[in-house]
Amino acid sequence: MRKFKFNDGGRGKHFPSKYKSDRTGDCSIRAIAIATKQDYLKVMSEQFWLGLEMGRMPNDDKVVEAYLKTKGFVKQKTLKNGSRKYTVKNFPKSDVVLRVCNHLVYVSSDTIHDIWDCSSSAVGVWYTKEGK
Repeated sequence: MRKFKFNDGGRGKHFPSKYKSDRTGDCSIRAIAIATKQDYLKVMSEQFWLGLEMGRMPNDDKVVEAYLKTKGFVKQKTLKNGSRKYTVKNFPKSDVVLRVCNHLVYVSSDTIHDIWDCSSSAVGVWYTKEGK
């Protein structure tokens, strides 16, 4: 079972993030910054530019998928535990970016890295580094 660790992906270095009202729907930027160990602002600007090129918002699924692909991540099909979807806390893979309920989160081997505990959310698609 994984533990939850508050991680804003480095947002707090660049922008206010102390209060709940500072949360801005930037989960894809946070998750990708954590997964790739890149600066939050770098990921944000690259994702925004890609969204602009594609004519979509930066957190649109197609932009996120295309951006993750540039970082060596591959979209995977949903895994099921019998007839049910896995939840974040019991997902059998690690070092992955998971899509749950219109939200992205990075999961390492033993930790859920996010600003809120989404451990009980069902996993839809997931992204893993090529070759893993």
